[in-house]
Amino acid sequence: MNGRTEHGEAPAGNVLVVEDNEDLRSLIVGRLRRAGYDVQDASLGREAAEKAFERPGAALLIDHNLPDMSGQELIALLKERGGAAPFIIMTGQGDEQLAVRMMKLGAFDYLVKNSELLDKLPETLGRLFGELETERRILEDRSILLDNIRTQVWYLTDEHTYGAVNKAHAAFHGFNQEELSFRNMYDVFPKEIVERRRESTRRVFASGEPLTVEEWLPSASGEQRLLSIYKSPKLRGDGGVEYVVCSAEDITERKRAEDALRAAKENAEWLGRQAEAASKAKTAFLANTSHELRTPLNGAIGFLELLADTPLDDLQREYLGYIRTSAYTLLEVISEVLDISKIESDRFDLEYVQSDVFEVMRKAVDAVRGNALQKDLRLGLRIEEGTPRYAVVDPLRLKQVLVNLLGNAVKFTEKGFVELALQFASLEAGRCVYTFSVRDTGIGIDPKVHHKLFEPFYQADASNTRKYGGVGLGITICEALLQKMDSRLQLESAPGQGSRFFFSLCARCDAEPEEKTDEERTSLLPPSGAPLPLRTGRPAVVLIAEDQRLNRRLLRILISKLVPGSRILEASDGEEAVRYFKSEAPDIIFVDLQMPLKDGCEAVAEIRALERTSSGGAAKAGIPIIAVTADVQKETRTFCLKNGMDDFITKPVDAWSLRRVLQRRLEGVVF
Repeated sequence: MNGRTEHGEAPAGNVLVVEDNEDLRSLIVGRLRRAGYDVQDASLGREAAEKAFERPGAALLIDHNLPDMSGQELIALLKERGGAAPFIIMTGQGDEQLAVRMMKLGAFDYLVKNSELLDKLPETLGRLFGELETERRILEDRSILLDNIRTQVWYLTDEHTYGAVNKAHAAFHGFNQEELSFRNMYDVFPKEIVERRRESTRRVFASGEPLTVEEWLPSASGEQRLLSIYKSPKLRGDGGVEYVVCSAEDITERKRAEDALRAAKENAEWLGRQAEAASKAKTAFLANTSHELRTPLNGAIGFLELLADTPLDDLQREYLGYIRTSAYTLLEVISEVLDISKIESDRFDLEYVQSDVFEVMRKAVDAVRGNALQKDLRLGLRIEEGTPRYAVVDPLRLKQVLVNLLGNAVKFTEKGFVELALQFASLEAGRCVYTFSVRDTGIGIDPKVHHKLFEPFYQADASNTRKYGGVGLGITICEALLQKMDSRLQLESAPGQGSRFFFSLCARCDAEPEEKTDEERTSLLPPSGAPLPLRTGRPAVVLIAEDQRLNRRLLRILISKLVPGSRILEASDGEEAVRYFKSEAPDIIFVDLQMPLKDGCEAVAEIRALERTSSGGAAKAGIPIIAVTADVQKETRTFCLKNGMDDFITKPVDAWSLRRVLQRRLEGVVF
């Protein structure tokens, strides 16, 4: 035997011819032997079954109608005994239904016993053995692949019995393949482990559906490892499960990493909640600090302003000026501390509007003019010719930056000058780059400490704190504000040679202003001087709810001047404010947020509820209620406006702001 058919088309092999007709059987055997096949024969089904077991791997050429059984019964018998082999069925007539049944049982082909049979047999068997060889090579290659991958692969013939296993799975348990293949798991592993593994396998055998499970199994070292196992059923022709193929990946480290990540995430969430709680506590602390510090300052500054309008001699007016300067300096320090705290907690927003840049600069220079005059410093303002006057910026924050820089320049300059300059460069249509710079002839700063100036509370020279005052927050606030504006503060300075702080802003610009409302025109800065009284058609009834006696007194005096002839009621707590509302029907209510017995928010909620009750629930404009508070945070303003209040003014109360609120809210009373 040369291993090939006479046509040289495919490798030859062992053949068992099962045919009860002796003449035909002899013809078939002879024809196949001439073609190079190793052939045996049998005339009965049981004889064929015995020979098939003696010659595993032989291909069967079966007559369907045997004396003792059918070809179909012979195949079933072989499968029951685990000796299934490739086969070709032969029949004396062309029966398509029989052909379909046999092909479902696994027949390679179906041949009719006619004049062409002997010529077809070598070719058909050649194709059969060719496919078997291809399958063998595929299985061999697959075996090589399976034995050389790290993934564990095996199959189970029932719930607890191994078929073949690959090297990775055997090695995981500390065996070689021969020791684990075709073994009962109960003979290899402890009973509790087998019982645990059987449950999921039982489900696959019962349902015929694949399943992915995670199982903790002991490794060769005794360490428990977590395997992710995919169990896939191999179905028989009748739909039953023949065996279950398993592939496993060791996910122990991944699981530990996921658990660690989950724990870290939970910890981060906990830390986030703690940080949020701390942030809320900080916000509450800032609000309380603002209230506690600004409330007495409100009284002090307010009465100082009133005192300045009374007859004073020169010495008294000089002393009053010193007191006012100290009070406003303290207010500035408080504002800086609150600002830096809000910036650090990212609770800071900018409000961009079209603004008169030249006016912002002029007001910034005016803010430090008094201190400059006291030191006999020249204070200059220089604007490059052709610079567009109007730009979309946050005017209040831009002024704050400029005032801080100018204030520092004046503070640290003993003689010479301080100059605020503006240059510009055009970008595409409608956009400009504005470069602001503050230059002085002051003490200068060592380049080695330039970067430290932007740290909170830092002073270039500790002695400067004693000599010049301040808490070292101005530059830090400027830098934080400019970062919000997509800019940064830069410095050129050396000891004894003065300093130049400068920054650039990119903004939409225009030579002419857009049309603005009256309120927008006055929103940049309050006018100078005392406001004129409002004209009224009748005496107004004004309720002031404030627990601080001095602040009540100050607000009473300011309102009396702004709304002459008004009747002013004073309540020292929220409960008294509600009683006055019920009995006196005021035209407007000014309410402090923090009061004893019932705070401002609770009092306003009760007043609004009483208004709804009296109107039968109909939508109706209520009495204007104005929040008056030392808490300057934006969140507080938003909260007040969302909770029944109509307007908001901060302490220290500015007479111009108070006048605008009264004019806006006393409809029908002032004109």
